[in-house]
Amino acid sequence: VILEEKRQRGGLSHRLQEKTFPLLTNQSRYAFRMPIGTDEVLNNFKHQEIRQFHKDWYRPELQALIVVGDIDVNAIEKEIVAQFSGLKNPKNAPRSKSYPIALTGKNQFLAFTDPEVTQSSLQILYKQEARKTRQLSDYKNALAKDFFIQLCNMRLAEQTRKSATPYLAASLSNSALVGNIETNGIQITPKPDSLQSSINAVYYTLAQIAKHGFTNDEL
Repeated sequence: VILEEKRQRGGLSHRLQEKTFPLLTNQSRYAFRMPIGTDEVLNNFKHQEIRQFHKDWYRPELQALIVVGDIDVNAIEKEIVAQFSGLKNPKNAPRSKSYPIALTGKNQFLAFTDPEVTQSSLQILYKQEARKTRQLSDYKNALAKDFFIQLCNMRLAEQTRKSATPYLAASLSNSALVGNIETNGIQITPKPDSLQSSINAVYYTLAQIAKHGFTNDEL
């Protein structure tokens, strides 16, 4: 079953991930150990090993239960206690290890081609330590960041309505990568033979925003 799932993942997105992940994660452990495992392990593990894995890692302290709906809270809480309070964490359970990704400060580049890719695209990622939301101020900053990205993307999308715009699509993003890293990204799909002019146009728009901000109508 696991091997079949792994086989079904072997499309374009998987090939792209195999090529880009070592670069994105700065050759860290994450780049060479996908969660689904390797063929060598999947073809040769002992049954007891996978049962032990389940026992070690699928344990109560590493799980969460969320109930959403128009419910009687007290009644649901009693039901949860009745159903789950008997679960116990295994003794001497293994602890998860941390594998932080070091930020090198270096510029890195990669070109990827594939027969299934039908058009050119460019992605620029600025990696940084992930900012965790712990306090109200963190949440407000996260909302402001999301709001800013939405406004930038509205401006970039508006440019595509003009025939002179050299790109078909462009957008900003912010997302978790893996481990301790998040990325601020710029994605560009240029018109044919317009990669450099597309980059120039996107950065020109971002420079305008940095200098003048947004209009009241946009807000």
